[in-house]
Amino acid sequence: SRGLGDVYKRQPLRHACGVPPPLPRGDIGSRSGPCVFMTAQQTERFYLLRFIMSEFISLYSGSSGNSSVVRCGERYLIVDMGKGVRTTGAALKELELNVSDCDGILVTHEHSDHVKGLSTFLKKYPLPVYGAEETLEFLDANGVVPASCDLTALTPGREEDIGVFGVKAFPTSHDVPCVGYRIHTPDEKTMTLSLIHISEP
Repeated sequence: SRGLGDVYKRQPLRHACGVPPPLPRGDIGSRSGPCVFMTAQQTERFYLLRFIMSEFISLYSGSSGNSSVVRCGERYLIVDMGKGVRTTGAALKELELNVSDCDGILVTHEHSDHVKGLSTFLKKYPLPVYGAEETLEFLDANGVVPASCDLTALTPGREEDIGVFGVKAFPTSHDVPCVGYRIHTPDEKTMTLSLIHISEP
């Protein structure tokens, strides 16, 4: 949705999650909340502040490929990648997300519509990949990810810090090993992602 800040030309985000910048003298707004991002544009001694909080966004979905992101300001996680670097890169660019701001890729399971884009994407952008141990072993053994890929198995039920996010994997029912993710964002939201639903309590 378009906010007040979109009336003006988009400005670069000023800081990463949890690191508030100094407010200019005479500025309006506050630093309340651990993940408030802002840009400021001075117009006749007034400042327009644009606040960006965490959100879930589907990059694409369907039988040909699935991928989504959870973002908080500039920082974000990718969940699954069913299409290649060109399609995924274009979807990220459309959202004005830089690959350098991605804290990692979470994989739910091994089916091709969720992982077949990893190979080409990771060759160009060597991001860390997280998932269930059985899933990561399958990806490695079958050449779905480059040999040099940084793979980290997540223990179900235990939260791990991935960049600015807290991520907890939990098993879900499928015909192959599969997990969902409970993601805690820096602005104290909890998002639960699985193959059957996405909730933002």
